[in-house]
Amino acid sequence: MAIIRVIWGLCLVVTLLLVSGEAQAGPLANRIAAFPHWDGKPAVASAKGDLVYPDWMEGTWLVTSTLVEQVAPLAPTVVTPGFESNRSHLNQPISFPVRFHNQQPLLSVISSRFLPFTRKGT
Repeated sequence: MAIIRVIWGLCLVVTLLLVSGEAQAGPLANRIAAFPHWDGKPAVASAKGDLVYPDWMEGTWLVTSTLVEQVAPLAPTVVTPGFESNRSHLNQPISFPVRFHNQQPLLSVISSRFLPFTRKGT
């Protein structure tokens, strides 16, 4: 009898999920659809506090990141500082340490800031 209740419960959940209405595009999708006719900046809430990471990320990590492509969708109207000089970093691995530590008052893991970084192989 319990198995039948579980099966009926699952069927009810699936039915509710399938007929709960159609998905609607969010603000980002609407903004992308309106490109290039943007009338100002998007409405974005200000971030409050630190970005919290899972506990297993606590410690010091060595990260290697490689820039594999440069894209400037708004060029030449909008020129990003440093865009041209970053071409020299294409396909060059950059290694840098990242430290995540436990913040005592909240007991949550956050990223440390201002760690020096160097290019891999130098």
